[in-house]
Amino acid sequence: HHRNKLVARHFEIRRDRDLSPRNKYQKLSSATMAKSSGRCPPSLIGGGRIIEGSQFEATLLHALDGQGMILSSEPNAVEVFSSAMKMAQFSDACGVLALEQRRCLLLAAIGATAESMPNNQTLISLMNAGLLVTIKSWLAEIMDGKLGGGDL
Repeated sequence: HHRNKLVARHFEIRRDRDLSPRNKYQKLSSATMAKSSGRCPPSLIGGGRIIEGSQFEATLLHALDGQGMILSSEPNAVEVFSSAMKMAQFSDACGVLALEQRRCLLLAAIGATAESMPNNQTLISLMNAGLLVTIKSWLAEIMDGKLGGGDL
């Protein structure tokens, strides 16, 4: 019995070693990622408030490079992150809390990338494509009391 555990553990370690850093990161949830980054307030991500396993979460994780909340520099990262941004717009498909959480995670990724890799090509492309216009509209919604608050 003990030998079986050792063999199983060996294959588990080996499997983890065979995964690329990006694939290892894919195993994390957005809640884990947000908490470890320290960039999202606990009022938005604490107490199981993040809905895990969603299409948004999968899209966001795909847009990151596996090094924390940093945007990937892969060729499709702009398209993938833009898709996640569209999922953070007002819609009847998800509630206000989900939108707040999504926007918090997106802003955290943008902020982390800008701080640690200001020359990140994905970030530059997003800025050139009007990222700040979208963020400005989010701020207007906060100021109008439609969504979010001081924490967002």
